[in-house]
Amino acid sequence: MNTHHPHLRSANDPLGPDYQAGAVLQGLARPVHEKLSWGFIPTIVWGFLSFGLAPILIWRKRFRQYITLEQQQLWHLADWLRLHSKNPQAATLPDQTEALRPHSDLRLLSSLCLAFLAIIFFTQLQDYHRFLWDALLDCTYFYPMHRFHRAILFHRVGPDLAFKLYTTWVLTLSGAYICHWLEVRIHATALRQFIGRLNAILVTEGLTPIPAAMPGLGLRPIWLMGAAMFAVTGTFWGVPMMLAGAAHRRMVRYASTKNRAAMAYRLRELLVAANPDETVPMPVYLRSVCENPTCRAPVQSTARFCPRCGSRIVPPLHRLA
Repeated sequence: MNTHHPHLRSANDPLGPDYQAGAVLQGLARPVHEKLSWGFIPTIVWGFLSFGLAPILIWRKRFRQYITLEQQQLWHLADWLRLHSKNPQAATLPDQTEALRPHSDLRLLSSLCLAFLAIIFFTQLQDYHRFLWDALLDCTYFYPMHRFHRAILFHRVGPDLAFKLYTTWVLTLSGAYICHWLEVRIHATALRQFIGRLNAILVTEGLTPIPAAMPGLGLRPIWLMGAAMFAVTGTFWGVPMMLAGAAHRRMVRYASTKNRAAMAYRLRELLVAANPDETVPMPVYLRSVCENPTCRAPVQSTARFCPRCGSRIVPPLHRLA
């Protein structure tokens, strides 16, 4: 088997093969793992079954893993550009990745919200340990039913205590999810700023700037339907949960994948320009496929039409005219 990597520097180069470029290219092209975000259905199911706790506890850990992974990949790209680009801005580009690190202050604030919720419920319901499940339902899911339908009496907990615990449940969970939503937004802003600095370097190398893909505010139609469903049933913490979940998933599944793929394309163009006599293979994750969702057949980078279904292929533009 031929083990030669044509996208690396020639072995005759006294500096040796450019293993860093190959590693950076493959890392940027590789999509983030599916498990680092939740879809709509798991969010609804686990949010309801766990009284709103499971999504925020798991999302915080997985979003931190995603940020760490992406920050490392972008640092390696910035370090490679620092060594190979003549643009003076490339020397400070690795320092820009520091802004992409996880924000411990927001994580601490959400942890305080969850800790306060646990303490309040534990201290107020410890006298109801014999029928804890009924008392817990009276203070959470059943409270709107008791509140607006006077004929339905509280099973275990009095109305005053139920109101206090229900309000605490809604406000603390809402605060925790708002903190997570803010963390996604802050990371997106830092990523946009990094791409802006990167674009200044790419333009001087003759490449087109990267249009930064962003997650938005989380106002996705299906997620808004879920938020409305939670609001109608009185579980108002479900509204920020759905917004945070939509923003989280779009950041990981869409924005991150698209941005890093664009960076990988630009890096490949730089390698081609530096070694015009060598063939630079396209990473497997970036190889073109038909955009027809019912086809998705592999197509060559120079093809104008899909060989299977005949759909038109729009070639990406990476170099300035």
